Amino acid sequence: MLDRQDVLERKYLLLPALVLVAVFAVNGLISGAVICKGGFFGRKEALLAASPAGAGEIALISSDLEIAQDMAADIMGLHILRVILAVSVLPQLAPVLAGWL
Repeated sequence: MLDRQDVLERKYLLLPALVLVAVFAVNGLISGAVICKGGFFGRKEALLAASPAGAGEIALISSDLEIAQDMAADIMGLHILRVILAVSVLPQLAPVLAGWL
């Protein structure tokens, strides 16, 4: 149940939300520039490949940006590969990284 106190406490989420958006934007721009320098993707495709969206959203955004379907398929393949690696590799690395801390 959402009450008045819950609504008033939302103001504490504004700064973390803005920081999160800024970090994602800077990461997207830097990662997109690095991918673009690789030469396989253009600027639009590289920024889309660096975005944190899923494969379904990439398909919709790429059609709005009029990106060629073969390039959109490559970008979606990268996102699917990212998810597979995140699910299969990161759980194995978590104990190792936690041990270093």
